[in-house]
This record gives sequence, structure tokens and C-alpha cells, in this order.
Amino acid sequence: MAENMNDLPMTKIQEEEISQKTPQPNNNKHTSAEMWREFVNNTTLHGIRYVFMKRHILIRLLWLVLLLTSGGYYIFTVYRAFTKYYNRPINTVLSREHLKEMDFPAVTICSLNLFAKSKIIMTDDNPLFAYSGLNISSCAVTSGVRGNRPCGLSLLCCCAPDFENATLALPNCTIQYRQDLLHVMRQFNHRPDLEGFHRHYSQDISALIGPTCLFGWERFICTAKDFVPMVTPWGMCYTFNSGTDGKVKTVDSGGVSSGLSIMLDTQISEYTQGKFSEGFKVLIHGQGEYIDEWEGINVGPGQHAVIALSQKRVWFFLSLLKQLNSTYLRHWQNVPKGNA
Repeated sequence: MAENMNDLPMTKIQEEEISQKTPQPNNNKHTSAEMWREFVNNTTLHGIRYVFMKRHILIRLLWLVLLLTSGGYYIFTVYRAFTKYYNRPINTVLSREHLKEMDFPAVTICSLNLFAKSKIIMTDDNPLFAYSGLNISSCAVTSGVRGNRPCGLSLLCCCAPDFENATLALPNCTIQYRQDLLHVMRQFNHRPDLEGFHRHYSQDISALIGPTCLFGWERFICTAKDFVPMVTPWGMCYTFNSGTDGKVKTVDSGGVSSGLSIMLDTQISEYTQGKFSEGFKVLIHGQGEYIDEWEGINVGPGQHAVIALSQKRVWFFLSLLKQLNSTYLRHWQNVPKGNA
């Protein structure tokens, strides 16, 4: 009986150990179908889950056709892009050619002073008034209203757009005097000659050029005759090597020594109304190009400016242009007239 009592607890312990060693069923194990369904529901590939969802067979077939069509078009597009890339339809050839000479650009110099003070205050009875060409048509029309007042100051008072907000700063320029000048011009049906006003009352290039004006390696002396006058929004400007005479200056080497070297005189005593500051606006451009007043650089009194440029030339093959023209011509011939 004692032996049976000792054997009883040992049997329970063995049963507990055996029960602990018995493998439990794994609830985390998924079948292949469940894993595929989970992938379809969570994938970022747009539209694929609508093919395998439990929906009507026609809707699933429609989504399958759309997916196959878009996938086929994508493969076709990639194949065509790689085929075009390896066929190399466009070739770019870079070459370097050393030129014996090259065209020198046009250099435009504009004084930041719009009008010369000595011309603005000159009266009609001054011998230099007619000799300097200051007796423009607007002066003759307004002579009865002006009396002995200078024509330049009177035209600034009534007609110059840059002085509309500064009329009170001019001598004897009142609102009534301005209205009288405009009234007499309307009586004679006269339109103010602003271009002639800028051309004749601005600073002359001969006075702006200092003691030094040289061009090229041979250091040819340039004069006021080498500068072509031109009226711009910045007032009167003068262009060197403009090409208007059909001749363009050339240089055979690069560097500062082969360009234009010029010393300019600002003539501060002649300043009346300027553009933001004193000095000059310098622009470098091609012959015949439009001048933008906001481009270029400002050179003030006492400053030394050196401007270097590099020339780039682009060549187009004539055969390629003919091919492109024929292609576009055939294209436009095939377009219906109602859509052209």
C-alpha cells in the first residue's frame, strides 16, 4: 500500500511533463491561397486586387483586360524608347576651329545725363543757339509764349516725360506756364519733337570722349565720327562699330589689347537730370540688335571697367533643314483645312 502511495505523485509529475512537451497547433501558419489573397489585398499595384476579389466574373475579366492592355502598352513604349535611343537619330559634333579674324561687337555708350545744362539754359538770342541746332520746330511754335525764357527749360517743363513729376524743380516752371505751352501747341496742331529734343539737347559724343580712344592691336585712333548717334529710352546713345554703313570692324586676336580702349569725360557740370546715378551705361551687343536699357553695366566717374567676351557660333546643316522642312510640309498638307 505504501508503494502505491509513492507511485501516485510520480505519475502525475510525469503526466505534466509529457503534456508540456506535447506540440500545440500553430494558428499562425497560412496556406498559399491565404498568402496570395493577403498580397493581392495589400499590394500597391493598382487594379490587381479587383481581378481576384469575389465579384461578378465580367467585372473581374474587365479589370484583367485593362491590366494586360496597360502592361502591354508600357512594355511597347519602353521597347520603342530603347530602340530609338540605340538607333541614335541625332548626332552632335563638337569641333574647335582657330579663326584668323573675328567680327568685333558693337559697343553702345549712353550718358546717364539726359540733357546738357549749357544747352538747356541757352536763350534764343545766343549766337550758338542756331549754330548748335537748338532751334527745333517746338521752339519756334512756343516762342510767343516763352518770351526770353530758354526753349530747353520750357520743353522740359511741358513735354519731357521724365520731368512730369519734377516740374516744380525747374526755374519758372509753374502749372499755368505748362498749360500755356501745351495750349499754343494745340492751336498750331503741333506735336512736340521729343526725338529731336533728345538728339540736339543732349551731350555731344565729341565732348564725352576723353584724351584716349584706341581700337585694335595696331591702336588705331578713333574719333567721334566712329560713333553713330541713336535715341533710346535712356536718352541719347552712341554706338561704336554699329555696322550701319555696311562695314563691321574685325580683330585678329583676343584680349584687352585688341579691343576698344576709351576714356570718357562725365562732365558733371553739365548734369541736369540723370538716370539713378552719374556716369555711363555701356552695352555690348551684335550689330543691329535691339538695346535693352536694363542690360549692360554702369560705369561711374573715376572707375576703370574691363569687359571680356567670348564668341560662340552655331552651325546648322542645310541637308537637315531641308529634311525638317519637307517633313513639316507633308504634315501640314495632310491636315484638313478646317483644322489648319
